[in-house]
Order: sequence, then structure tokens, then C-alpha cells
Amino acid sequence: MALRQIMPAPYQLVCYPLELSATKNQQGNKTFTNSSTPVIRGCTSLRVGETKQVIKPEYIDRVVTYVYAAVTSPLDWAEGDLVELPNMGTYRVNGDPEVDNLGPITSMNHLFGGRVLLKRVN
Repeated sequence: MALRQIMPAPYQLVCYPLELSATKNQQGNKTFTNSSTPVIRGCTSLRVGETKQVIKPEYIDRVVTYVYAAVTSPLDWAEGDLVELPNMGTYRVNGDPEVDNLGPITSMNHLFGGRVLLKRVN
């Protein structure tokens, strides 16, 4: 556990993990809901990616915003988790977290965390 904390995490993000629900939809498939219990997870930096307006007749005034979060432990995150960003609103984890910190000593790459892509659709 202490090895995961090698990178400082000045930002503490409130996260609501995606959980399997006890209910099923009309087709009998399992459904998912976000946990009502928040989990605090460390983040080393936040970077706003692209913001684009989807221009199609069926999506009037739709804006998609991406934020890249460098996190201390990317394997704690999962697609669909709900994340509250300070002064930025609520986002969802989009896709699988990435452990993309490649360096010259490959046996130590996991110590430096990874990246999570967050997405918001207005």
C-alpha cells in the first residue's frame, strides 16, 4: 500500500463507484447503479482536454467535455464511476484507466500511477 503513494496526490476527488444493481430491466438484463457511499481517491493533476459541441439535429445544444486525471492508482477506477470535480461538476470515467507511465526501469512503472479519462455530456 505504501508503494502506491510514491506520487503526491494534492487533489482528493469524490467518487461513486459503479455497482451491480439487484434489479433487472424489462428484458431481464442486470442493471448498474452508482454507489450512494462516496469514496475519496487521490489525483496528482487535472487537465481539461477537448470540449466540443455536437452539431446534429437530434443533439441540439449538446456539449461534450473531457478531462484527463493523473491518478495515483489507476486500477482502483473503473468505467462508469461517477466523479465530482472541484468547481467543475460531475463527470463519468470514460473507458478503462491507463497505466501509461513508461520509463527506463520497467519494474518500477507501476509506482508512478496512471491516467483516467473523464467525460461530461451536457
